[in-house]
Amino acid sequence: MNGVQSKEHSTQNSTALVDDKLLLVQAAEGDRLAFDRLVMMYRNQILNLCVRMLGNYADGEDAAQDVFVNAYSHMKNFRGDSQVSTWLYRIAINTCKNRYSSWWGRLQKKVLRIGHPVHDSDSDDNLVELADMGMGADEVLERKRVNMKISSAIVSLPNNFKELIILRDIQEKSYEEISGIVGLPSGTVKSRLARARDALQKKLKEVCCE
Repeated sequence: MNGVQSKEHSTQNSTALVDDKLLLVQAAEGDRLAFDRLVMMYRNQILNLCVRMLGNYADGEDAAQDVFVNAYSHMKNFRGDSQVSTWLYRIAINTCKNRYSSWWGRLQKKVLRIGHPVHDSDSDDNLVELADMGMGADEVLERKRVNMKISSAIVSLPNNFKELIILRDIQEKSYEEISGIVGLPSGTVKSRLARARDALQKKLKEVCCE
């Protein structure tokens, strides 16, 4: 039974890969609807990555739009030797790095809570949702304060550390996927991620002692 399920899962994954690659081929041949379908497939993932990398929703949304504009302009360069998602993530990370290096001073002051869905702002709805889970007002505020400090610490990390923390610990990508996205061997990804986590822990100790 497990063997059958495994085969079905593998077939579904293969079909998904063929589908998005086929859409990209069709888009490169001038089918705009095919590209629109690709955007719909990956918009939330790319938006989430950009917001996490840049530290706020507005800049992340702008960056995500740039990602798909760049993808549309360069889709004929896609060789098909990687997943479409990996190709898009590479474009997204490079786009965010360029924006981040230009806007470092402003981005330092902006934070976004991690561990929750991406929102344009922290609304009272979030407080109500947590309160309904049995948390008191003080606990809700304390969790928000801690989450903001964690996000601030992540945003302040060097890009090569930050991207690994986001891809692995927030978006839960596999080491193989991350390796394809950042263009590094899995062993290098693991060792760099370990250093990134150490750096994040040091940052968190600093902000928690403030």
